Amino acid sequence: MRNAKRIFMILGLLAVLGLLLNCGGGYIRVKMLEPAQIFLPNVKTIAISDFSATIMYNRYKRYNENPALAFSNSLTQILINNAFYKVIERTQLNQIMAEQQLSISGLTQAGSQKIGKLLGVDAIISGVVSDYSTHDSGEWVNVKKYNSKEKKYYYVKMYKALRRARVEVTFKIIDITTGQILVSKSYSQEKTAKSQKTTRMASVNALPLAKTILSSLRNQIATNFVNQIAPHTIYKSERLISGKDARFKSGIKFAQGSLWDNAIPIFSDLTKSPNPKDLKAAYYDLSICYEAIGDYDKALRYIDSALQYGADSFMIRKKTELNVLKQKRAKLMEQLYNK
Repeated sequence: MRNAKRIFMILGLLAVLGLLLNCGGGYIRVKMLEPAQIFLPNVKTIAISDFSATIMYNRYKRYNENPALAFSNSLTQILINNAFYKVIERTQLNQIMAEQQLSISGLTQAGSQKIGKLLGVDAIISGVVSDYSTHDSGEWVNVKKYNSKEKKYYYVKMYKALRRARVEVTFKIIDITTGQILVSKSYSQEKTAKSQKTTRMASVNALPLAKTILSSLRNQIATNFVNQIAPHTIYKSERLISGKDARFKSGIKFAQGSLWDNAIPIFSDLTKSPNPKDLKAAYYDLSICYEAIGDYDKALRYIDSALQYGADSFMIRKKTELNVLKQKRAKLMEQLYNK
C-alpha cells in the first residue's frame, strides 16, 4: 500500500513537470532605474555630519564600534556609490563647523548659509541613533527525530539560542540656505538569529556575531533612506512565454542573455505566424523585451496586441504595471533633468 502511494506521488510529480516543460518559456532579469520617492530639486551637493547617539556608550562598546560614527560612515559610502548627489567629505564639514564654532543641533539660518558658502553644499544630512542593541536568550527544547534503521521516532534535548538585534535611527536633511529641515525620516529594523545545538555553548557560538547583525541592519536602513531621496537601480524578474514554434526557444535564450538585438527580431518574425497561440506569445514577449530596454510605449502597444488573442489575468496585470512604469519613467526623467 505504501509503495503504491509512493508510485502515485512520483507519477503526479512527473505529470506536473511534463506540463511545465510543455508550456516552455523562461524568466529574465530586468535592470531598471527607480525614481526617488522624495524629490529634492534644489539639492545637488550634500555634506554628511557626524551622527549622535542617545544610547549610553557602555551599551554598545562590546560591539567594538560607535554606532553614531558607523551610521555616518555607512550613509556616506552608500550615497557615494549611488552617485546621484555630490558628497562632501565629512572631515571638511567638521573642520568648517569647528572653525566657525557651529553645531548641527543649534544651526541658525546665518550659520547654515555660511557653511553653504564655504563648502559649496546645498544640504546637510544629520542623524540620531536611538537604538543599537542585541539581546540573547534561549531555552532547552525536545527535538523530534527519526531513526530510519529502526523506523521509529525519538527525542533529543537541544538548546535553542536566540540573538535579537534592533537598530533605530532618525535622519534629517537641512536646507543650507534657510536652515529648515527638508526631510525627517525615522527607521527601525529588527532581526533574530537562531541556532540549535546539543549544548548551550555550541548553540550560542553558532550564532552570527552581534556586530555582524547590527552592521547588516545599519546598511539596510541607510540604503532604504538613500533609495527614498535618490534614483536607484532595482532588479525584477519577468516571465517570457513560449509557443509551438521552435524559434521561441532561441528568442528566449537571447533575451535571458540581454541580447535584445537578437531576441526582438525573432519575436517580431513570430508575429507573422498563422497560429493564434504563437501570435499571443510573440506579442507578449516583445512587450517584455521593450519593457527591459525602457521603451514603455512600444511595450504597451505589444501587450495590447497580445490581449487581442485572449485576456489572460497576468497580461492584464502586466498592462497595468507598464502604465505605472511609464509614469515612473516621466518622474525619473524630471529628477535626472533637475540634477
